[in-house]
Amino acid sequence: MKQKILIASGVLIVLLGAGIGTAVFTSYGQITGYTTVDQALTLDIMGSSNDINYTINVKQGEIGYSPRIKLVNSGSSAIPVNFTNNIISGGTSNDVTMVMVNEGKNITLDNPVTVPAEDAYVYIKYDFDPAANVGNYVFELNAIPV
Repeated sequence: MKQKILIASGVLIVLLGAGIGTAVFTSYGQITGYTTVDQALTLDIMGSSNDINYTINVKQGEIGYSPRIKLVNSGSSAIPVNFTNNIISGGTSNDVTMVMVNEGKNITLDNPVTVPAEDAYVYIKYDFDPAANVGNYVFELNAIPV
């Protein structure tokens, strides 16, 4: 009987020791981390100190291009982005077709556009209808994260 009590006592001591060890292990402390997430993609109109707007001159029936636009990726991985081109004023989608093209102006880029970590260069191609409304147009390019 004494052996059973000693064995039971030994098992109880081992279990208590394990519980205390676990309690000590999980109570060493806590660390809280904080971060600020910054925007990774910005647009840069090349050759201009103004990265908000640009002007092109075209006639009815002509194709015009925006200045070279740099898609600046300050992150360390590629970013998929949807781009939208809108006519704010001056005409309708019947007057002009707008698409984003690659740096060589020979490939139309479809959404989503993947901006590599080392940046990319694009143009906006404006294809005006021969019967396009005459006057001033205002366009808007939006970059929307996917």
